[in-house]
Amino acid sequence: MRGKRRGETKRRSSLSHFSFLVSLFSHFTKGVIVHYRETIAWQKAVEMVREMYSLVPNLPREETFGIRSQITRAAVSVAANLAEGWARESTKEKSQFLAIAHGSIAEVETLFTICEQVGWFPQAQTLKVRSLLDELSRMMTTMRRNRRG
Repeated sequence: MRGKRRGETKRRSSLSHFSFLVSLFSHFTKGVIVHYRETIAWQKAVEMVREMYSLVPNLPREETFGIRSQITRAAVSVAANLAEGWARESTKEKSQFLAIAHGSIAEVETLFTICEQVGWFPQAQTLKVRSLLDELSRMMTTMRRNRRG
């Protein structure tokens, strides 16, 4: 066509190539998880955080900057490290963030047990969190094992 500026055709072909790649990617990723929010582990971790936040008001006021802060930060760390690890490119980095998330689960379990034993968290109200922690720990173990090959 006359009147086209130089490079305009090149840009159009680049856009059509990009569209082709996007459609190709979409075709091959059907049924495959492409975002951390779609993973069961991340969803369970967020659910555990919500449940934890419903329990921490039972803690004494003087624990606001003590165990309350520590247990909520550790709980949030599980979901955050799963998300951050998902976004990393190297296998080594992904594995490191899974290890950190797994360590945070152990930290939450320990603090949670202390709160139960001291009587701050009634055991009748902790069954859901306990179940989620157990499930998440098993998932992390499996995910880490699978990464090792």
